[in-house]
Amino acid sequence: MLNNFFETAGNFFETYFWNGIKYDTAYNWIDTLAYSLIFVGAAWFLYGRFFKAKKISINREFMIALVGWISFGSAMRAAEDAKIFETIFLVTPFHYITIFAISLSALLLALHFNKRVPYWKSWGLLGYFLAVSVIFMLPLKKADGVLLVLGVWLFW
Repeated sequence: MLNNFFETAGNFFETYFWNGIKYDTAYNWIDTLAYSLIFVGAAWFLYGRFFKAKKISINREFMIALVGWISFGSAMRAAEDAKIFETIFLVTPFHYITIFAISLSALLLALHFNKRVPYWKSWGLLGYFLAVSVIFMLPLKKADGVLLVLGVWLFW
């Protein structure tokens, strides 16, 4: 009976989670719900425990720095789609975990050196640098998309 439970659970996990990763298919409602709950829990923990303990405010400076990391994550996903980087760590949902681990590590380093340079400046600059570095690796098929993104960045 216990054997049957593990077999059923394994089949469920494979059908609704692993096959989507393995074959790079669209999300289904079960993995979307699970990933959403994990995200909300992680965000709650991060803000409630980590940010408050480190006295990190979610303010304008933090958000400006965060945009660099969001851009880096997007560029890395595009690089994986373009086959520049081929690793399971850049396939969703592992992509989010990988980028989060890199950005959190950088944030911890920035907080450590906060006495010299405000953490959000060094953390944000690294995010923007990584994003631009990866963007320059991407094949340019149409310039209008790049010009649109650059226009938004310059306007912002």
